[in-house]
Amino acid sequence: MVWLDGAQYNGEWNMGQACGKGEFIHVGGDVYNGDWYNGKANGFGDYINQKGAKYVGTWKDDQQHGRGLEKWTEGASYDGNYVMGKKEG
Repeated sequence: MVWLDGAQYNGEWNMGQACGKGEFIHVGGDVYNGDWYNGKANGFGDYINQKGAKYVGTWKDDQQHGRGLEKWTEGASYDGNYVMGKKEG
């Protein structure tokens, strides 16, 4: 599936929404590859932005939620918990 702005989704569908395993490529080059439910990132997945920073962990409603590891290109990292997109711990 390709959106009008050029974003792409490749993966499983259910009732017209991303559901199951899939990859979403944003227009700017960011990529999410992982679990989907009701058209949103939900479950386990990884996200790499166009600069090379990476998050691997759990998601809820398109936000980092639960346990995850975030690594930045400069070498710094965070390994811990997230609550609806915010680091906690």
